[in-house]
Amino acid sequence: MSNWYEELNFAEEVEITEDHQNNLVDRSEKVLDSEINNQGYGHSLNPAPLISYNVRHRAWYEALFTAVCIRREVLYFPLPLVLSGTQRIEPDAFIVKDGIPILVELDGLSHTEELASTEQNRLKPFRDNLVNIMRFPVPEDTDIDWANDILDQVLDRIEKISNLYGSKA
Repeated sequence: MSNWYEELNFAEEVEITEDHQNNLVDRSEKVLDSEINNQGYGHSLNPAPLISYNVRHRAWYEALFTAVCIRREVLYFPLPLVLSGTQRIEPDAFIVKDGIPILVELDGLSHTEELASTEQNRLKPFRDNLVNIMRFPVPEDTDIDWANDILDQVLDRIEKISNLYGSKA
């Protein structure tokens, strides 16, 4: 049996506690950045440079979609880091309602430049695990109405799936 775990590079282990000002601190009393997360950094070669509503985005139309999801109070995961083995995948969004997850891809210029086969391979782990995927082209005249329409389509799909399985009363 292989000792695969011996090859892992471990980060420095630190004991994290709270100080009296509710800051996270390590053993040396150094205040830690509480904003550290994976969101928008799934691919270190392409970090998400735009911030709107304290959420990172790679494209301005993703910020429109975030605004709509926040305003309509859906359970929304923007640019989540997903691991499939060692493959790092960062879809544009996940939306979950009534226990049904939908992966959302907003296909702007970065997607149209990718080869279709590359894009299909990137999303294969989701399809293999029966995750519903919805892809939407981003038109040049994208606005908040477009983002609302996308969310409506996602929520309609969730409702259809829910009705299919009889989970609605």
